This record gives sequence, structure tokens and C-alpha cells, in this order.
Amino acid sequence: MERVQYSLEASLPELKDLQANGIFSPMEIKEIIKRRTNYELQLIRRQPRKKDFLDYIEYEMALERLRHTPLPHSLSSHSLVQKQFSIFERATRKFKGDVRLWVQYIDVAKKEGAGNLVGRIVAKALKLHPSSIPLYILAAQHELDQSLPSAARNLLQRGIRINNTSIDLWCEYVKMELGWCEFLKRRWETLGIRPTEDSLEDTTSDADSARKDVLNGAIVKEVLSNALQALPALKTFDALLQTLQNYPTPLSKSLIPFLFELLPHYQGLKDASNGQIRARYATRHLSTLPEGKAFVEGLKLANEELVASCSRSPEEGESPEVVDSLTAYAEFVTKQWETITEGNLPLPRNQMQNPGRDAVFSAHLRILLDPTHPQPLPTARKICKLARQYSVASTNNLRDVSRLARSQCTGEGIESVWTWGWDQLTTLERETLIKETLLLPSNTKMAHLREILTLRTLSSIYHTITDASVQSNTLEVTAKGRRQTITRLLQTYVPSPEVYRHAFDLERNLPAAADPKSPKNGESSSHILETIYLLWRDHSLQSKEDATFAYAAHMLEIGSVGEATRMFNNLLSTATSLEAREGMEKRWKGVVDGKGPDTTGDSRMEIDADSPSNQNHSSAEESDDDVEFVVVG
Repeated sequence: MERVQYSLEASLPELKDLQANGIFSPMEIKEIIKRRTNYELQLIRRQPRKKDFLDYIEYEMALERLRHTPLPHSLSSHSLVQKQFSIFERATRKFKGDVRLWVQYIDVAKKEGAGNLVGRIVAKALKLHPSSIPLYILAAQHELDQSLPSAARNLLQRGIRINNTSIDLWCEYVKMELGWCEFLKRRWETLGIRPTEDSLEDTTSDADSARKDVLNGAIVKEVLSNALQALPALKTFDALLQTLQNYPTPLSKSLIPFLFELLPHYQGLKDASNGQIRARYATRHLSTLPEGKAFVEGLKLANEELVASCSRSPEEGESPEVVDSLTAYAEFVTKQWETITEGNLPLPRNQMQNPGRDAVFSAHLRILLDPTHPQPLPTARKICKLARQYSVASTNNLRDVSRLARSQCTGEGIESVWTWGWDQLTTLERETLIKETLLLPSNTKMAHLREILTLRTLSSIYHTITDASVQSNTLEVTAKGRRQTITRLLQTYVPSPEVYRHAFDLERNLPAAADPKSPKNGESSSHILETIYLLWRDHSLQSKEDATFAYAAHMLEIGSVGEATRMFNNLLSTATSLEAREGMEKRWKGVVDGKGPDTTGDSRMEIDADSPSNQNHSSAEESDDDVEFVVVG
């Protein structure tokens, strides 16, 4: 108890300063002291939980947000931030092995602009976790933010030596060198040094030559060579290629061909045969080409190169090398066929209308091209004939007409135009409509339309579940597919809180959601409700309150009284004023009495409103007809 008293007494000067500046009233100061006392008591228990530290930090962050007012600099200007750092220090001393806790500490310190503290935290964390890849990446990024590329290089190289099988560290190393090249280029341009290709061709000094090599990516090329030499695997090549393709730099036009030229020197990779290496090397004709005529020409060159590698003489017969080349060529053809996105072709159009046909055709084609299939191998004419059997010719241009109408309609009736033929669309096609709204000029009307489309997409998913004519293994019907679709909608488009509430209500109204025996872990309705609740809670401060009450009402409905009460007490501990606390308690009273908008059922709960709620001291009395619960301070 002496430790609690000491901690509270140490914070008295800052609290007096906050009251003197008019940031908090005397009643609010008393409430802050009471909350801090409760949190400190939790931290000095024999077995404190990590959640206790994080809840304490979250409360201090809420106080810091309230303190952000334009006042003169004083004693309390940084006291609340220092309090957060102090709690994090205590938490990391207690839970040294929790890497996520260290990462949270680093993120908070970065957010508050404590650069020196970030360096100390990273150094301490790396001593305890020398094999943690995220910590090396964070440490290198911090050194780059301080304009210390040599230190960042040393950190990544040390991480690669310790974690000698990590592809992610090599990719981060490549990103760092690419970013440093771009930084040097902009810096030299600012200083008036413009080493263009023409001006550097005739230079003979070592400095100009070195500058030219750096701008051309000489350091990055060395890193790419070392990465493939250290981890000679096709997945290493794929990861490096994806890094170069996704990083926005003009150097990729020269670095990607260089990476492909390294591939033939590593015959016999650990995870690929020579035929697969040749097939991947042939894709160099497609790696830097956009869609269109150039892509078609590149695809033709790649195909001709692979066909030439598959050619065999009568003396060779079915040698293992030929079989390997044929298998790799079959994989290449299948992969390129699966990536076709042109909507005017009969096969992709049929693929969108009949999702099962593509899998059947792919399986049939693989069987025909399998080396164990009886000879002769199918000819190109036979494969084309087979493709026509799986395709359905159609002259219907309704999709093109509807797309044109959507692009031209901007006035009244826009909702009816965008939702025309809604029942005939699949879930992926409905998501495509939502994506199209993001490409149009942003305004209130378009945002409202996007909300409507998202709401209707969610409703259509659950309408599919209740439709008896739908097979039970449809993507939207299965809990796993439904959770993936809903999570993608909510995370990608970040809709308003009403959309989260709508998704939660739809899932909650399913019969499986009300089953108390439904598994809490895994792919189930309860898991989906928890996922929606977490996304809804993190949307905003008001959403956190609404989501907590809605999910707590569901927990009461299925009989999880203790879990619902714990959630309410945690929410109550984040209240920043007496008015907010009273509002939460009144709303909770309505929820447990079945009068609030967020709950249904017959559960009833009595709350002692005169005494403060405490999340660690509670008692419950249950009967066959009702549930009574008293929160004791």
C-alpha cells in the first residue's frame, strides 16, 4: 500500500497544476485520484495481468487527450505522457518476454515524439529478444528517421546474421536501400547536383562515378545478389520481386531485369526444379509490362521460350528433364489463364457467372497435361475445343449498359441506377460496385450511396442464409466465408457506425447466435459477432460505447452474465467525467431491464448506483426466472 501512496503523492503537483489551469474541476481531480488508486492497487497484486497495465495506460491516454487545450507551458504539460511511459516501464519489467508489449511501447513513444526514448526502448528490447524480426525492422526505421543509414544497415545486417532464414529482413533491407537512394537523389537535386545520364557518361572522377552507381541502384543490386546467395530458394526470389514491384521507385525498371538475370545462375534451388526456374525466368517478359498490346507481346515471347524448352528429340523420349519442363509449362499456362481479367472474353464472363466451371476446366486441363497421362499429349486444337465446351457464348450486353448508366448518373435517382439488377449480382460483384464509388469524385451524395450499397450487400448476405434453395456450403452461408466477407467490407471501406450496427444486428438475429452452446472460438456465429464488435469498438469513442452495450446485451441474452458485467465495468472505467459515468450507468440499467435499444430478452439486473463500480469486486445471484447482479464498490 505504501507504493500506491507514494505514486499518488508524486502526482499531486501535476494535479494541482491541472486544477489551477482550469483543465479539471475539483470533483474531476477527486475522480482521477480514485481511478488511479484502483489501478495502482491492481498493479501491486501478487499476479498482475498485462491487461491491467494496458487499461491503466488507456485511461492516462484519455486524460492526455482531454488536457490538449491551448494553455501556457506548465508543470502538467508533459506529466500525463510521462505517466504513460512510467506505466509502460513497469509493464515491460513485469512481462519482459511479451514482444507485442514492447512494440506498443515503441509506438506510443513515437507518437509522442520521444525520439531518444524510442532508441533506448529498442535497444533494451533487442537485448531481450535478439531473434525478433519486427524489432529489428522498427529499430532500423527509427535510425532512418534520424537520418542514420549506416546504423540502420548495421541493425538489419545483424538481424540477418542472427535470423539467417528470414526473408522478411532481406526484403526490408532492400526497401531501406531503395528509400535511401531516393533520398540521396532528392537531396542532390536540392543542392543543385543533377547527375543526369548524359552528364555522367563523360565524367572520369571517382566521385562522379560512385554517385552514378548509387543512383543506378548499385547498392540495391548487391543486396539482391547477397539475398539469393544466402537463401537460394524460389520463394526468396518471389518475395524480392514483389518488393521491387510494389515499391514506388523508377529504379524498378532496371532492378527487376537484374533480379531475373540472377535466376539462371542458381540452378537447383531448394524449393524448385530446373523446369520451374526456367518457367519463372520466362516471366521476365511480363514483369514490367502494363496491360494491353505490350503485355500480349510479352506473353507470346514467354510462351515461345517455354515451348522451346519443352521440345524433345525422338532419342530423348520421356526423360526426367523433359517431364519437368512440361509440368512447369502446364503450371505457367494455368496461372496465366487464372489471371485473365478482360471482361469481354467469353471464358472470364462465364467464369464470373458460373464460379464452378473454372475449377472443373482447370482440373480437366491439368489431367490432360499431367506427365502420367497416356500419350499422346493433347494438341493446342484439342485444348481450345475443350475450353469452348466449358464456355457459354452470350450476346447480353446488360452489364456494359449498366456500367455506362452508373458513370453518367449524378442527379436524383442515382440509388436506383446503382442498385439495378441487384438480386442477380454475386457478393463479389456487389463489392465491385462499392469500389467503383471510390473512383468517382468524393462528395456527400457519393458517400451516402456507398453506405447504402454496403448496407444492402450485408443484407443480401444474410438473405442468402435464410434462403432454403441455397446449398449449405455456399461461401456466404458458411461461418468462415461470412466472417471473411464481413471483415473485408468493414475494414476496407470504414463505413459509418450505422453499418457496423446493421451487421451486428443481422448476425445476432440468426438462430445460431442465440445458442449458448455455440463455440466461442473458431468459425461460428459467436466468433463473427465478436469480430464485428471489435471492429465497431475501434471505429470511434462513441462507437466504443455503442458496441460494448450491444455486445454485452448479446452476452446477457445467451446467459454470459459475468462476461457482460466485466465488459460494462471496463467501459465504465474509461469515463472521463461524472456526467459520462452517470449516462453509462443509466444506459446499462435500461439494457439489463430489457428497455434499451441494444438488448432483447428477459434478463434483469439491479445496480447499486450510489457506490462506485469496481471491475474486481462483484457478486451474482441467478435463478430460473431472472438474473440479479449488484456491482459493489
